[in-house]
Amino acid sequence: QPSARAPSIVAMRSASRAPIRATSSRASLNRPATRYICRIRFMLPAAETPSVLIPAGSRRSLAAWLTLYMKIDGEASAETTQKAKMQDLERFLEYFERAMRSDDKQLWTRSVSEGFWKDLQKRRSERTGKKLAPTTVNRIMATLRTAARWIHSHEPFVAGNPVERIKDISTPEPVWQGLTDIQMVRMKAAADQLVTLSVAANQWPKRDYALIHVLYATAMRVTELTSLDIDQYDGKYLRNVKRKGRNVTPEIFLVKSVREALDEYIDEERKRDEG
Repeated sequence: QPSARAPSIVAMRSASRAPIRATSSRASLNRPATRYICRIRFMLPAAETPSVLIPAGSRRSLAAWLTLYMKIDGEASAETTQKAKMQDLERFLEYFERAMRSDDKQLWTRSVSEGFWKDLQKRRSERTGKKLAPTTVNRIMATLRTAARWIHSHEPFVAGNPVERIKDISTPEPVWQGLTDIQMVRMKAAADQLVTLSVAANQWPKRDYALIHVLYATAMRVTELTSLDIDQYDGKYLRNVKRKGRNVTPEIFLVKSVREALDEYIDEERKRDEG
């Protein structure tokens, strides 16, 4: 039978195919999300389902199922995305435990999700003290929606998918918050000075100059840029760029000025370092 208190999101052994075992403390939820990620999907025989990784006595534990979801489905996400998902699921588990006084996943129904959705709209950010923005509420519900769909596909909820037909909050057209033309000129001017002012042996001005221009020309995320390998640049395109989630862009064209900056870095600073 499910415990009266929701257990913490469970730690799992990454080196073995041992089943998940619930812990007695919720403190583990606050650890970095990367500690929960392991390559379980490659350990599962084709004929088995994820539920075999949860002991029979904990198979109705919502916390155990959400942990398994993060481990199997969440490992493809960037570290920042993993942390955000963990925080979203932690919010919901705390609400679920408070509302239902149980960890039984079959008690998760559409009414519980609606109650959580309304509760989020009343909450205030711990950082700013202001009410959560509609976009934040929508993001949290999107995390919950994906997790519920995954669990429902492996071991259906008796009352159906608990997040089905719950709509996002309407949000106004976002206000442009990017850099103005003048700010871009100032940033490029500062980048120009890097090459002449950064002269210490441990500095890489041409690399930094090239990275600034790549970011500006492609609008890539910093995490997408830092995950690139030199072999993905062929002199004209960036190939097979991993984007947010599991998306991959086959090629990104680089304009001449960006190619020149990258080529200069590769031909001079990078070769110097390899030498």
